[in-house]
Amino acid sequence: MRVGLVIAGAAVALATAFAQTAPDGPGVSVELNGAPLMHRTGIRYPLQAMSSGVEGTVIAQVKLAPNGEVVDAHIVSGPDELRATVLTSVLNWHFSSQLGGMTREISVRFEKPAAAPVRSGVPGGVLGGIVGSVPRSNGPNAWNTPSRVKSIQVNGLPEGAKNELLSQLPVHEGDMATPEAMAKISSVARAFDEHLGVGINRGSDGETTISITAPGAMPVPQLAPAMVAPPGTINVTGGEQQKKLTNQTPPVYPPLAKQARISGVVHLSAIIGADGAVKSVQVISGHPLLVSAAMEAVKTWTYQPTLVNGLAVPVQTQIDVNFTFSEQQ
Repeated sequence: MRVGLVIAGAAVALATAFAQTAPDGPGVSVELNGAPLMHRTGIRYPLQAMSSGVEGTVIAQVKLAPNGEVVDAHIVSGPDELRATVLTSVLNWHFSSQLGGMTREISVRFEKPAAAPVRSGVPGGVLGGIVGSVPRSNGPNAWNTPSRVKSIQVNGLPEGAKNELLSQLPVHEGDMATPEAMAKISSVARAFDEHLGVGINRGSDGETTISITAPGAMPVPQLAPAMVAPPGTINVTGGEQQKKLTNQTPPVYPPLAKQARISGVVHLSAIIGADGAVKSVQVISGHPLLVSAAMEAVKTWTYQPTLVNGLAVPVQTQIDVNFTFSEQQ
């Protein structure tokens, strides 16, 4: 993503490969300008911008740490309605260390896809959902006894980086891992790349599977198929709808997200019934480790009914759930 740099053919090929596999939403295309990536999160087309027909290209400039992680970013140009989603995503990207210390530019093109994001008559419920999952430990005592490591899976890193990380881990496949060694795995992975999430799962056979996952390896839910829009549904801005909240159960901060020190905003599209209850929720954008908790909380929220000519009507709106990590958590 930068200017005035000639990159070797192998590096360009690496960047292209990762650009093709990144889970961007419909209508979104990313140009890295030849910059090789370790991993990146996908970019979604903001639902309100798509519904309003907002299109265009957002240019972002990012500053890289010596190890290639993005440490700062700002938007150079692009439609206001599309800037926030690009900025939120690029701050979690990690480029090759060969670009460490540089400042580069990327461009993100938003073109409204042919399919509308909301249609009537499409089977509903929670659509899109979360693709894939992250293993968790089986209860509070899962790490209390040594266990044979059945497999170690590293997802979303280039082969060289994957092998380097595996060599640094305190245990390997086939080892008997102590609770102390298992606890150290998370700190080693975070030191290698602070964006990595670690899942440790004890199976019914007593053996352990370790999963280390880069953000870009967890697909972003797609917009289609769309949620059902009941007859008479009106669009209400998130700010206006928030004023009508009568019950707002806070989300539970996912333990794995805490462990990986992941924070951020999950953007959701929701349909609220005439009675003020949330009927369906769909992901617009957000870190995969935070999405499920946000959706589960929002499903329980209730609002004052929205009246049109004295009659309660269903509403489509955007709900933003903010997860803020602190050392005290």
